[in-house]
Amino acid sequence: MFAMLPVLLLAASVPHVRSVAEPEVRVGDMLTLHVDNLAPAQCKTMVPFIDGLAVDGLTPDCSHPGEARFTLAVNEKNAETWHALFARAPGCCRTVSVSAGSGLQQLPTDVLTIQLRIINRIRWLITIVLALIATAGIFVLRWRTSLLTNLPRLQIAFFIVVIGLSYGYIWSTTGEVATLNGSALALLGIGAGTAAGNAIFASGRRVSVVTAAQAIANAGVEAPVETAVRFNLYSLQSAVWTTVIGVIFFGSAYRSLEMPDLDTNVLLVLGISAGTYLALAFSKQ
Repeated sequence: MFAMLPVLLLAASVPHVRSVAEPEVRVGDMLTLHVDNLAPAQCKTMVPFIDGLAVDGLTPDCSHPGEARFTLAVNEKNAETWHALFARAPGCCRTVSVSAGSGLQQLPTDVLTIQLRIINRIRWLITIVLALIATAGIFVLRWRTSLLTNLPRLQIAFFIVVIGLSYGYIWSTTGEVATLNGSALALLGIGAGTAAGNAIFASGRRVSVVTAAQAIANAGVEAPVETAVRFNLYSLQSAVWTTVIGVIFFGSAYRSLEMPDLDTNVLLVLGISAGTYLALAFSKQ
């Protein structure tokens, strides 16, 4: 009996996470852990653990005895951890455990089921509204004006919506704003290059900078019949690859919370499709 006393005393002195003050865990909010037997010196070395993963880069607030407070934020030190947590169940929310610890060792915890808010509803609502407005604008411009009467311009509009939706989802989830990468810019570049080539060919054999600019803006230059969206093989090929790559791009961003780095061969396929479209669309000129 007396031999067990040191063990019991040691167990009683070990810090233990008893509860959390907030009803849910959410990026941008405070996380307040109530910890038994927490010494001030120990508190200063603590990092939060969510679902067994240490969220580094957060400075604890130890101004209240028995509490370790953390302002949850995404930074360079913990971005991969947040991405892993959110990617396990993308969408609204999921149930997680919460603790604290030093290094790789987390404290015993009684907080085994608490909601982790994955997406910021206001930001996501803003993203959806803007995406719907952009989509409606594309349909209006396509059917009521001549601005989107050819495939290259529709391709640019489609990629703008896809990249914007991906950007908005990442921003709504992690709050990160510097997420555009080379692949996103490459998709826009391929679309812009195709539109520019289409405008140059449509403007005639003798091309000047002013003429090309007018053609791109559809100012006084009427594109030939071949540039309109038609059900032919080269247009269908370009449209299919554009759609497939756009869906893959958004799906990857949704799962990983990062703009995907598309393989060079994928971008090459899209570029070949664009080149084929331009070559065949004007082969009868």
